[in-house]
Amino acid sequence: MNNSLEFASRCRRSLHSPFCLICAAGICLLTTYAQLAAQTGTFIDRWDTTDLRVVSYNIHQDSIFSTTKDEFLRVMNALQPDVLNLQEIYSHSAAQTAELMNMNKVEGWDDWFAHQSASDNVIVSKYPLTMTATDTTPSGNSTRPALALVDLPDAQFDTDFYFMDNHFKCCGDVGGSEDQKRQNQADSLVNWMRDARTAGGFVNLPADTPMAVVGDLNLVGSHQPLDTLITGNIIDEATYGVDSPPDWDGTDLADAHPVHNVTGIDDYTWRNDPSGYPRGRLDYVL
Repeated sequence: MNNSLEFASRCRRSLHSPFCLICAAGICLLTTYAQLAAQTGTFIDRWDTTDLRVVSYNIHQDSIFSTTKDEFLRVMNALQPDVLNLQEIYSHSAAQTAELMNMNKVEGWDDWFAHQSASDNVIVSKYPLTMTATDTTPSGNSTRPALALVDLPDAQFDTDFYFMDNHFKCCGDVGGSEDQKRQNQADSLVNWMRDARTAGGFVNLPADTPMAVVGDLNLVGSHQPLDTLITGNIIDEATYGVDSPPDWDGTDLADAHPVHNVTGIDDYTWRNDPSGYPRGRLDYVL
């Protein structure tokens, strides 16, 4: 997304991008700008019936297939997403995830598409998924991202949308091995976005195709991985190449930085007081 987007309690209009982000703790909703449709008076209102709505959601160890299945489907029916970026699907397939959403009948939709990474990330979409990949090249050598271009209807959208769904390595401290794995993952994504913007290589996107890095980044150590993703400051240049600002216009990405239910100042997306880690903002849309 273009870095000129401004984020507040509601996204404000940008002349450079038709997309806007509305987020709650742990769940981020991406929607296009349009005239307001009938409203329910809540923060999850869709701006227009033709908006594209995207959800990023760490569902916790396959729970949506068992213990939280009913709750998950209820939330999905409330959010009515078009594209989901899910994390922590370890023991179920992309096909099983699509079938779960087929049970959901969001706006009567029962033909979902799904793509899974080489690990636990699954992208689920109402629209076909193309240019799918299960990891970056070179790899970040930890949990692999799910990579896919959502083939949006030409009659409604001027461009398709490319998603990089992530679940970075958990735990650890600043400078530890886990922190280094998170940095490798960030470096690999910046290199992948450069590849996508450049002819040849492993992935090629049409010029100015919107790209979003989403998911659980597990930033409990250094914030350098986040800085790398936003600015393109690659640390391991020997493996992943020189620095490369990730946006198409050679500038930084935008961090949506949502707050809870678009009100107040709380922005953490994870909290477990007995764990030893303070509550924190681990989930991002860039």
